[in-house]
Amino acid sequence: MGDFPSFVRVYISVIALAALALFVSVAYLEGLNPIVEQPVVAALLLAAIAASSSFPVHISPKTKVSVETTFIFGTLLLFPPPAAIAICALGVLVSSIVQRHKWGHTLFEVAQTALYTGLAALCYHRLISEPLTSVINSPAGLLALAGVAIVMHVVNAFMVAGVVALQTHRSLMRMWWLYNTYDIPQQAALYVMGPITALLAQISPWALGIMIIPAALIYISFRNNSLLRFQTKEAIEALADAIDMRDPYTFEHSQRVAKYARELAVNLGLPEDMVDIIESAARVHDLGKIGIDTSILSKPTALSEDDWEKMRRHPEIGASIVSRFPLFRSGRDLILYHHERYDGQGYPEGKRGDQIPLGARIIAVADAFDAMTSDRPYRRALPIQAVLRELERCKGKQWDPEVVEILTEIICQELKGQKSAVLLPSLVSA
Repeated sequence: MGDFPSFVRVYISVIALAALALFVSVAYLEGLNPIVEQPVVAALLLAAIAASSSFPVHISPKTKVSVETTFIFGTLLLFPPPAAIAICALGVLVSSIVQRHKWGHTLFEVAQTALYTGLAALCYHRLISEPLTSVINSPAGLLALAGVAIVMHVVNAFMVAGVVALQTHRSLMRMWWLYNTYDIPQQAALYVMGPITALLAQISPWALGIMIIPAALIYISFRNNSLLRFQTKEAIEALADAIDMRDPYTFEHSQRVAKYARELAVNLGLPEDMVDIIESAARVHDLGKIGIDTSILSKPTALSEDDWEKMRRHPEIGASIVSRFPLFRSGRDLILYHHERYDGQGYPEGKRGDQIPLGARIIAVADAFDAMTSDRPYRRALPIQAVLRELERCKGKQWDPEVVEILTEIICQELKGQKSAVLLPSLVSA
């Protein structure tokens, strides 16, 4: 597990020990005879879990979903806890080996599966003694099945959220919420198909083949939704770039502002999830300029008061656009308020100081920094020392003083070669 930080290794070790303790205790009490009694069903379910686990859909670099839930839920309804744990854990182990995961990842995936399968199986077999056919024909039985599914899903989600949160320094509850709110209809359908899988296996082991079709359809739905999110993100960012390209002086402006905003947020010590939101909002912060006439955006002279009245609408237009897209919705207020001033003289609402979201204050500084270090129709890019003087002059007035001090510190460190260049290329070109 050398590819994980020490605290992540400890977390995985605790999960693995808990899973091992659970398996040993239930196996000692109940044994694994059910697998011997139904070898074909056990083998087919193991193969189905391995196959479905081998083709996950990634919803973020460290978070994924797949359709093995149906077969795991069906397995724990058919087999008592020790047998269910063995079948599901072995299925995931085979999948990890096929995908050539590093052994630390494999250990976590197998232990996680064993733990949530075992706990859900214990709930089901300790609380329900009737045959599955009787269970699904009564409201109380269906409610019990729903409770077991919730236990399985919540335990699984918390373990996944925990390891992702530890690796990325993000909020545990935010990661848990992301996992639990991703494609809810598809997730629910996977659990609904679990009892159907178990019933088909009781009729005939080979009837399990019928479940390949609905599982494949849900997998395709997961994949298409993930692709749609990715394509939507690319389309919105491309639109932001197209707006920048309307004026040759602002070409790639939004890309640079996003890079600078991320650097500032990281150096302010913000958690990774907030850093991502700030970077994403900064990437499209000028999207509202799509509603501003090109003649105003590229005007070679100072804007008139009428021009400014129109220009001041672009944060509201941009915030209204991004609020329609889940991937950008969390950054809506950062876009809306990125032209507010620290002294309350900004727009659109005249907020001041800490009334302005921190992310908006960061974007405001990054935006101004790029404006000062880029050529504009009415002036050349400012030299380094002029940029530093302007930052000092306006901190506490136009911009958050803490953010300005962080920016100034980064500039000085990069100029001295004490820090890898992120802002320096702009300064050198100036």
